[in-house]
Amino acid sequence: MIYRMEGNRLILTLEKPMTLAELFTYFSVSKKQRHLCRMNGSIRCAGKIIRNDDHLLQGEVTIDLSQEQIDWVISDTPSQLVYSSPFLLVVHKPAGCIIHGDADDHTCLNARVAKTCVDQGISCSIRPIHRLDQDTCGLVVYSRHSFFQPWLDEQLAEKKIYRHYQAICFDTGRVSDHFTCNKPIGRDRHVSGRYRISPDGKDACTHFDVLARKNGYVLIGCRLETGRTHQIRVHLSHYGLQIVNDPIYGRPSSDFKYMGLWADSLSCKDPVTHRTIHIQDHIEKDYLYFGKRRK
Repeated sequence: MIYRMEGNRLILTLEKPMTLAELFTYFSVSKKQRHLCRMNGSIRCAGKIIRNDDHLLQGEVTIDLSQEQIDWVISDTPSQLVYSSPFLLVVHKPAGCIIHGDADDHTCLNARVAKTCVDQGISCSIRPIHRLDQDTCGLVVYSRHSFFQPWLDEQLAEKKIYRHYQAICFDTGRVSDHFTCNKPIGRDRHVSGRYRISPDGKDACTHFDVLARKNGYVLIGCRLETGRTHQIRVHLSHYGLQIVNDPIYGRPSSDFKYMGLWADSLSCKDPVTHRTIHIQDHIEKDYLYFGKRRK
């Protein structure tokens, strides 16, 4: 689908006719958002407001994306912006930074993204699509408008946002270069905040590839099929692979500054064109230990 932006208006050029209901389905628009679009007259075709689901849309269609306000406390420190489009932002989350903080938390990632939006002249609500553990660094996707959030949420739920990680572990020398763990994960009833392999847990699957070895450490690429809490950390621990500086499942290493888990790249689709976008994070210094490389 071809589009252009004119202020807050999204102007689509339809490749083939579709009904208003089909347009809503294309964007996975929620029932509440559909109602608001009809009430506010947000959809126009040939200059006319369209409210009937069965109305056939042709040619150019205009969607009025009402301007949304930043709804989070603003940090003094901006986030590191990696990718931006009219519909989504992708930022780098540093290790030790949480995504959601308290209402007055100026240090969380949401507050830093709010600062980035102010600096970039972007007026939008702060809507992260997924999370990362506090000690994990790397890429996080944000929706720039409530109209697109249900579609992005659906993409995540259907496992269509592909996330890749790199983990630095103490090398045991006991794993093959390619292996998969599909053990279910549940809470550890004996240790608060810890998770473990459990037959009664939630299904979880991670694919692993050894990328490099050096001086008793191993760099492992990790591809998620599910997104359970602490999934990579628990699955690696199951194989005796401890992530460096992991305060729960690993052990300390003075060779690295942070916990060795980095969400280094992701692939997702543009909410409007549905074309795949590949996004690579800026290099993390700890990973230069293995030389300048990409997955």
